[in-house]
Amino acid sequence: MKIYRMISIADIFTLVNALMGLSAILLVLEGQLRYAIYAVMVGILADGLDGMLARRFSRKWYLGDFLDVMADTTSFCVAPAVVVFAVVRDRLPLPPDYAMAITFAACGSTVVCGLLRLARFTYLSGGHSSTFLGLPSPGNALVLMLLALQSGFSTTPVPAWALVAASFVLAGLMITDMRWPKVKGAFAYVSGAVIFLVIMALQLDFTRIFSELLLDVGLMLAFAYAALGPLAVRWRARAPPAREAKKD
Repeated sequence: MKIYRMISIADIFTLVNALMGLSAILLVLEGQLRYAIYAVMVGILADGLDGMLARRFSRKWYLGDFLDVMADTTSFCVAPAVVVFAVVRDRLPLPPDYAMAITFAACGSTVVCGLLRLARFTYLSGGHSSTFLGLPSPGNALVLMLLALQSGFSTTPVPAWALVAASFVLAGLMITDMRWPKVKGAFAYVSGAVIFLVIMALQLDFTRIFSELLLDVGLMLAFAYAALGPLAVRWRARAPPAREAKKD
C-alpha cells in the first residue's frame, strides 16, 4: 500500500507537530529561545487539532498512533528539554560544575520519563480510553514552556531553579500510575485559545500588560490540569451514575 494512502487528515497535524519540535531545537541552536518556545507551543496546538480530528472521524487510519508517539517524542520530550537547558544554563546560583550536572539531570529526566510514558502508552494500545495514565507529555511541555517564558522573558521572572524543580516534578508525574482526564470540549477550546493568544500578545503587546496577564492565566490553567487532573478523575469515578430512563 502506498504510504500517502495510509495518512489521514489528522496525521497531517501530527507531522506538523513533529516539524515544530525540530524547529524548536534548531531555533535554540540559533539562539532564538523565544521562537523555540513558540514552536513547541504551536506543536501542542497541532497535537490538539490532531486529536480532535481523529475523534471526529473515529479513527486515525493506519499510521496515526505510531506517528503520534514519534512526533510527541520530538516535540514534547526532546525539544522542551533542549529549551529548558538553554534557558537555565549559567543561571543557577551554584558552582558551574554542579549547576551543569543538575541542569542536565533535570533535562534528562524530561526525556527519559517522557519516553517511558509514551512507550507505556503504546504498549497499552494507545489512547482508546477516557483518561491518560500518567501526565500527558503535551501537558508537561506546556507547563515547562510557559515557565520558560516566565523565567526568560517576563518582567517578573521566576527563578531558574523553579524551572529545574518543575522539570523533575513533571517528569515524575509522567510515569506515575495516576490518571489524568483527556482535554476535550470547552476546556480544550479555552486552552488552545489561551496558548494562541499568549504567542500573539507577546509579539504584539508592547505595553506587556495584556501579555503578562495572559501568560499568568496560561500558567494557572496548565498548573491546574497538572495538579488537579487526578482529583478530577477520582471525583468523576465516585460520582453516582446517572439514573437510567424508566422503561415504558
